[in-house]
Amino acid sequence: MLLRRALLLAFIASFFAPQLSRAIDWQIQTVDPDGDTGYKPSLAFDSEGILHVVYIDRTNTRYIHARKTGPDHWIKEIVQLADERMAPDAIILSGDVPAFSASGMFYVKTDQGWHVEDMKMEGFWCSAVALRPEGSVEGISQGSWGSGSYVGWVDGARREQGIWTYHTGIVSTIFYPSEPSQSLIVDAFGKPHASFTTTIGEPLRYAYRELSTWYVDELPAGLWSSIALDAMGSPRISYYDPTNHDLMMATKSNGAWISEPLDAIDDVGLYTSQAGYNGLSYVAYYQQTEGDLRVVRYAAPGQFTIFNVDMTGDVGQWPSIAIDAQGLVHVAYYDATNGDLKYAVGLSPTPTRNATLGQIKSMYRR
Repeated sequence: MLLRRALLLAFIASFFAPQLSRAIDWQIQTVDPDGDTGYKPSLAFDSEGILHVVYIDRTNTRYIHARKTGPDHWIKEIVQLADERMAPDAIILSGDVPAFSASGMFYVKTDQGWHVEDMKMEGFWCSAVALRPEGSVEGISQGSWGSGSYVGWVDGARREQGIWTYHTGIVSTIFYPSEPSQSLIVDAFGKPHASFTTTIGEPLRYAYRELSTWYVDELPAGLWSSIALDAMGSPRISYYDPTNHDLMMATKSNGAWISEPLDAIDDVGLYTSQAGYNGLSYVAYYQQTEGDLRVVRYAAPGQFTIFNVDMTGDVGQWPSIAIDAQGLVHVAYYDATNGDLKYAVGLSPTPTRNATLGQIKSMYRR
């Protein structure tokens, strides 16, 4: 007991040692105020630094694609009908061609409109995509069928020269599709890494492919995960702990997974979205108790800073985060109070205080 207390006090002392701590000055705007819209957005940058976002217009049940053409100007276009349960996942193809996946389908912008491709995985619940170094696309998708005990699966596929092939099974299990979600990233060597959950209470899973074989690790139960890679190419997975209602980060070192709480006050950490930049991870998430949007900047286990982004009304559900070439942080998210798509960009850093002792204690309350 004395040893544990000594270690805790040493950790607190080291945490409060003098250090340069900086906050982010956020500029916020409403992108789409027309009807109940802005649901489940997904951001992507093209090679010219133009920001694209795909989201759901709930009033008219359709996907909308918008691109940012000025500080306060967005050009919006209707894609096609949507099911609001099926979140889009935006990507920019070679040649700066906007595209996104949703419910096992792949939507590509052409001169004649949006072309729809079947990803050949029968994963109609949700899907995610990531660009490979040579320009082909990796995809994963979830599906299930039946009643009572559902037969479910998570599959992977690849798109080469406009054709979806290379279909492989990742997981085959029995699950009820309650809050299925997934995230996908490709490393510099072309190897895909994925995180996904199938249902509440089931393990969070991490999967990666070597050659043609997928390997799967099981982590504690978690929802709404998002995956990124650190500077060494090792995975980082942000997720929501549905038991303790915390924002968590899982990292893998020497073959072992370690999970730690990043934000553990009230019910916090829903709908995580993670982006990496220069070895840092930025995670956007929803603080459900207060209805706020937050971002945490994560460097390593025990080294992170939390930022409040938007606290006006009930905001911050289903955020999507992206980092531009200058290191600025961009977040698109749903304003539930007004039914709007909102957007925040983090600009000039300004000084701020470190975390409070109460926040540190909350990390060790268990």
